[in-house]
Amino acid sequence: KLLYLFLTFCALMSVSCRMPNQNEAFYDIRIGVILPLSGEYAEAGKAALDGIETAVREIHRTGGIDSRKIQLIIKNSANNAGNAEQMAKDMIEKDNIVALVGTYSSNEAVAVKLEAEKYGVPFVASMASYEKLVEHSNYTFQCAMSDEFHQSFIPGRSCEFRDVLIDFIGGIIGVFIISVNIINIAKQK
Repeated sequence: KLLYLFLTFCALMSVSCRMPNQNEAFYDIRIGVILPLSGEYAEAGKAALDGIETAVREIHRTGGIDSRKIQLIIKNSANNAGNAEQMAKDMIEKDNIVALVGTYSSNEAVAVKLEAEKYGVPFVASMASYEKLVEHSNYTFQCAMSDEFHQSFIPGRSCEFRDVLIDFIGGIIGVFIISVNIINIAKQK
């Protein structure tokens, strides 16, 4: 659960990357969640969803974000990359989400990344271990901790705390830089 609390925090920190227009300003903050909630990986998907929902409850308990509530738009990908890609597109175009979280497999994450990058919507890949997922990305983020965990099961790869720490610090610096830039852009307008 702590991992998913952290992931949701990262997604929420990146929400400011896609600022709502004036008409949306006082509505819920909509975050799309794409996870396998049925099929072979349903147990992992449901555990991830439980962590995300726990983080949202905690945020609501402390007053929300600028007094706004988070609304999760939850979709079951059944660990199918085609489903995940279409769900991401639909949530961006129809549900007006400001961020995406989830996916189980790297195939799903790559498919969702394409939509996130195309529309400029932040995407936190919570469980995908594809090491090049975030290359050439402006809006896709990967949780280093789960990547390191997955690597411990791959022959020839290892799980190193030092790598997690480096990735974590890099992620925090990245979120800080993006946040400062967005605040500066908002002040100029």
